[in-house]
Amino acid sequence: MVSYTGRETLLHLTYCTTFGISLSDIQAQPESQATTAYSRWLLDTAHSSSSFVLQLAFLPCVLGYYEIANRLYNDPSTVRGEKNRYWKWIESYVTEDYFEAVKVAKDDIEKAVVGAGVREVEEGARVFREGCRMEVGFWEMGLRRT
Repeated sequence: MVSYTGRETLLHLTYCTTFGISLSDIQAQPESQATTAYSRWLLDTAHSSSSFVLQLAFLPCVLGYYEIANRLYNDPSTVRGEKNRYWKWIESYVTEDYFEAVKVAKDDIEKAVVGAGVREVEEGARVFREGCRMEVGFWEMGLRRT
């Protein structure tokens, strides 16, 4: 069985081919500054924080994709189907299995916060805010032309 993450990676790689971008094209590109910053920040957080705080570092991404896709999917003004180049992306983040992944992430945080101390919760809040900032930078990267 392939995890959602594995399917998500395959989805993105397949999606790129619809724009004429191959895996070798992707691999030949230098990593963007936003991606470098975000991924290194996550690695630093993983090495220096508790699992509870690390879960909060990933939460802006997990929740953000679902919330954005869900809003677009349910917005009657959203163009649907092949007329919308992003429709497959939207559909992929409102599936039952992604919703279940979001639910599990939320439930895990709810359970973990019960055993966390005040300082760890404060650190988690700081990390969550920074994760939101990093996620915004990641999305803004798509607005830039190279």
